[in-house]
Amino acid sequence: MKRLLRISIPAIFVLLAITTGCKKEEKPPGIVELVPPSPSSPKSVYICGFEINANGKNVAKYWKDSVEVVLSDGVKDAVARAIWVEGNDIYLAGSRKVSTAGSLSVPVYWKNGVLSDLSSDPAVLSVANDIFVQGQNVYIVGNERNADGVSVAKLWVNAVVTNLSDGIIDAGATGVFVQNGTIHVVGWQSTSASNSAQKAIHWTNGVPEELPSYDAESTAFDVEVSNGNVFISGVLELDNGEFKSMLWKNGEPLYTSPSVENLQANKLFVSSGDVYMAGSYGISGCTACYWKNGNLTELCPLYPSEDILASASSICVANNDVYVVGMGSNSLSTGFNGMYWKNGEPHRLGNSPFNGVAYDISIK
Repeated sequence: MKRLLRISIPAIFVLLAITTGCKKEEKPPGIVELVPPSPSSPKSVYICGFEINANGKNVAKYWKDSVEVVLSDGVKDAVARAIWVEGNDIYLAGSRKVSTAGSLSVPVYWKNGVLSDLSSDPAVLSVANDIFVQGQNVYIVGNERNADGVSVAKLWVNAVVTNLSDGIIDAGATGVFVQNGTIHVVGWQSTSASNSAQKAIHWTNGVPEELPSYDAESTAFDVEVSNGNVFISGVLELDNGEFKSMLWKNGEPLYTSPSVENLQANKLFVSSGDVYMAGSYGISGCTACYWKNGNLTELCPLYPSEDILASASSICVANNDVYVVGMGSNSLSTGFNGMYWKNGEPHRLGNSPFNGVAYDISIK
């Protein structure tokens, strides 16, 4: 079931794994580069992710209106997975490796480009996955491995950590949303210390609830509250190895997609009563996609490839335009580039000759 943890990134980057700024606010989001904001759009568009440099290292970055901002030194791997803009402050969450070799990493966040570690105990697969800012409070979720090698779901509020799981059974936190003092966190937890099968979990103020999954394994990836309703996106893995996208509303299944061999449902966005999920679907053709109220829309990459499948990480809606960010093949089908789509039209993000992925978007 660990396949559900890949979050639509190439397998070689799973060690830096598992969120969206724009999904947190019901304000019009947009996209950067080649498609400038319309006069009615917000002033600035932010996208975060990473690109690989000439030395083969992941460099954490964000783009503000097409202008690249480098967050890491390019010597040790780092990834920016979530972004939030509050006033004049720019917050990002992600992870960085602690050395040039090996797989040990720590969850981190950046405020206005200044890096802060969220942990002093490097471990494999330790990462901050999502961020939410409300007033002076900064909420971040992710997971760290403890001394016994168990993945522990974590919540940081103003850098003060709370464990959401017991440290005996593997668990991880992938999305966070705060409304009226209630902290909603979603993710996954194994069914027991001896069983790697996992179930989707929704924590409300730290109290866990397993989400219904039709006896299938499951993972929850994102959460948003709209008009008093709690929406959660996720994935089911069936006994035959196929997958279904999943949407829960107020703790109950709202709809699922048909099952296919390859599927991922990632970030969630609610606009005017419509629910959007970004992800991937199928093993050939236009595999990046999004669902609107359960209806699938395929997104074709700039360069079709049967070897490197496109995927979508986040989705936003602004002024009736649908924006999606993710990744797709390069022109030679030898690597992957960060991408975005506006109303289905694909564009490459950035101009680096090396690989990259776009993860998240925020508008201010």
